Amino acid sequence: EKNRRFAVLGIAILAALLTPTPDVVNMALMGGPLYLLYEAGILLIRIFNLEKNRS
Repeated sequence: EKNRRFAVLGIAILAALLTPTPDVVNMALMGGPLYLLYEAGILLIRIFNLEKNRS
């Protein structure tokens, strides 16, 4: 929640380093899926923690 802005900044920096060109479009094409993977990881952690707490 409050650390997401740092994650977005880190993802933007990582995408800028990983793309071969300094184009903003390529950086967004790299950063978008990285951010989706980040959010999916958070969602999976929440789901598995709920299942763990029910047991």
